[in-house]
Amino acid sequence: MACLQADQRSSMHEAKNHAASDVVLDDVDKNAIEAGLAQVLIKRQQFSSCVSFLGFGFMAWVMRDVVSVHLLELWVGSLLVMEMLNLWFVGRLKKVLDSSARRWRWLHGLTVYFYFLGVAWGSGAVLPGLQPNSTVFLMMTVGMVTVGLFAIHNLSTHWPILLTFCLGLATPQWMAGALEPVGGQQMMWALSAVVVVVMLQLYGFSAYTVHRHDIEGDVARRKLAQKLEQSNQELAQALERVQLLATIDPLTQCLNRRALMDALHQEERRRARSPTSVGVVMLDLDHFKSINDNHGHDVGDAVLVAVAARVKAQLRETDLLARWGGEEFLCVLMPVHEDSLLNKAQDMCTRLAQTPVLREPEPLTVTASVGVALWNDEESVQACIQRADAALYRAKRTGRNRVCQ
Repeated sequence: MACLQADQRSSMHEAKNHAASDVVLDDVDKNAIEAGLAQVLIKRQQFSSCVSFLGFGFMAWVMRDVVSVHLLELWVGSLLVMEMLNLWFVGRLKKVLDSSARRWRWLHGLTVYFYFLGVAWGSGAVLPGLQPNSTVFLMMTVGMVTVGLFAIHNLSTHWPILLTFCLGLATPQWMAGALEPVGGQQMMWALSAVVVVVMLQLYGFSAYTVHRHDIEGDVARRKLAQKLEQSNQELAQALERVQLLATIDPLTQCLNRRALMDALHQEERRRARSPTSVGVVMLDLDHFKSINDNHGHDVGDAVLVAVAARVKAQLRETDLLARWGGEEFLCVLMPVHEDSLLNKAQDMCTRLAQTPVLREPEPLTVTASVGVALWNDEESVQACIQRADAALYRAKRTGRNRVCQ
């Protein structure tokens, strides 16, 4: 089981990396990668400069008996100044991380500066008085190699800085070897320094590649996460639009027939636990076909929109209005008493006929026939709607523009 879970986690990690690798990185992403590499460099240099005194302090202690005090003080003092300058450099770099051009200028400056920092460190291995004492000289040489190994960790996020530092570290050895006769011991150490520098660069470039790959993966995963979040938002918006289209009549912005029936079925279940007086008002526009025939369907649509808005303005927040079909509307009033139901229906009918629903291109007044029914406790919602529909047709048969129950 543990192995299976480990395999699953590994597969998920590989899938994430694969998905991230499919993301196309633009110039903004590449700038973020370079800024990320520089940020790692800054953090490591801030720590390194703050603790570097442990390294050159130990080396000075090792050389205390073979190198003059004045030379040691000069060497230690120069390193203190250089490391303080290093802190200043990386502090300035930190302030310009977001600016690609300014960041590169400071990185180029650091690249040059680290050559001289490397020279300052490397000069400790060629101080007068070291070579006669083979033990101390060997310890200092090992110490310089160790400094180079630490440099791989501290500087490999910007490989040119690592290169110049290692070249600076080896420069004092090379200069000392150049002054020695061919085949001398110092010459051999100088040649060894060449090998060490090459090896440090190979390992350093490998470390740089790993760092860059990791940061590229982080940037790609963040970009993929942003795209997924954007896709989820778009999907949610699309789903909301679909749900809206499934419940709202696109012309009048009222509920459609299906949405109203769903609401009434929910109310039917609720009424079984807690009875509430509910009234149904079915409204049908009179002679609507003649409006379409005489004025066109665009005007007919505008009439439906205006009628829906006028009826909706007379309803409460608890009431429902739906386009039942064609020029028919169904209102559900809850809670309501029978007298209030009749008064509300009559008010709808009267206000609709009082003033034109459209004023352009010419004033147009419409009337409606209205049927009402109070939902009885013992009947279904469908039966109540059928009673309202029957009352509507009685209103039409008895002259239109009236309310029947």
